[in-house]
Amino acid sequence: MSINRVGENWGENTITWDNDRPRVYEFEYAIATPSYSENWVKFDITQLVKEWINGVYSNYGIMVSYASYSHPEKYDFHFYSSDYNAYPSKRPKLTIVYDN
Repeated sequence: MSINRVGENWGENTITWDNDRPRVYEFEYAIATPSYSENWVKFDITQLVKEWINGVYSNYGIMVSYASYSHPEKYDFHFYSSDYNAYPSKRPKLTIVYDN
């Protein structure tokens, strides 16, 4: 799985894999290989957040994808969306640790 920076505005309720997706940059800020058990996958996007804070890039969000640009093979992994109701504890979360 990989994390890529999104480069333009997009709408959570209007975007699909079939319509015009926003521009996503190939540079991968983080890559992770999930296990086959039900575990959290952790990504460290410190560098990207620093670039947002320092005004290097505008923050249009990130894209999480199954395959990365450098490892295009597909995996059969599943992850839950923020509106997953069966087990709310499995919804994705963002944890921010701020060190001054």
